[in-house]
Amino acid sequence: MLAVVHAINFLLNIENQTERKFFPIYVDLHNGLKVEYKHLGLQNFLDMLPSSDNIQPLLILDGLDEIGNLNLGKEIDKIRRTNHDLKIIITCRTQDDILEEHGLRLEHYVRLLPFSKEQFDLFCQKLVRIIIEMHLQ
Repeated sequence: MLAVVHAINFLLNIENQTERKFFPIYVDLHNGLKVEYKHLGLQNFLDMLPSSDNIQPLLILDGLDEIGNLNLGKEIDKIRRTNHDLKIIITCRTQDDILEEHGLRLEHYVRLLPFSKEQFDLFCQKLVRIIIEMHLQ
């Protein structure tokens, strides 16, 4: 989830349009291109969204390394034919040649480096504090 937050912030910076809002659509690629809402296919779900000049769908495809043999690049091309302005964030673990395997052409590529030991410890401390506060409420 941390990767998604960083990717959204990066996207907002390159867009340089603070008035534009994004409607996030999370897709766990382990289950294919399906959204969790009523098990709709992704294109059917996108077709249901109301059109707006200020709100744009932001497709978050999580787990490229877990997708199996689906040609994601081809599927994205199909979706983009009817959703030209669709912004897409794809997350995956680092694997050599994974983008080429799925026929993906990217405008931007962001790679998050692993935490140092100090960063990991600080992250865990903050996470534990948040969990405790949630349980105390």
